Amino acid sequence: MIDHLAKLIEAVSQDANYKPNETELKMATLQTKLDSLKTSNTDLVNRSLQQQHNNNTQNNKRQLIKLPVGQKRTELVNRLSKIKYG
Repeated sequence: MIDHLAKLIEAVSQDANYKPNETELKMATLQTKLDSLKTSNTDLVNRSLQQQHNNNTQNNKRQLIKLPVGQKRTELVNRLSKIKYG
């Protein structure tokens, strides 16, 4: 939807005859709507990635709890060594 709106805005911005009376269809309003959609989409992706990270962290904790005591430390060290910082 965002891509289609961006293409629509690009197309009508090149048309010198595009001068709508309706505020909802004016270039500034369309551009504001596009910017709002992009921001909302970015926020949604970021929240989804954070939730996925949180779920993975919880799953890792649950898996470690199920391991025998000696294996927990070894597995924890192995998993921590795979984390990329920065």
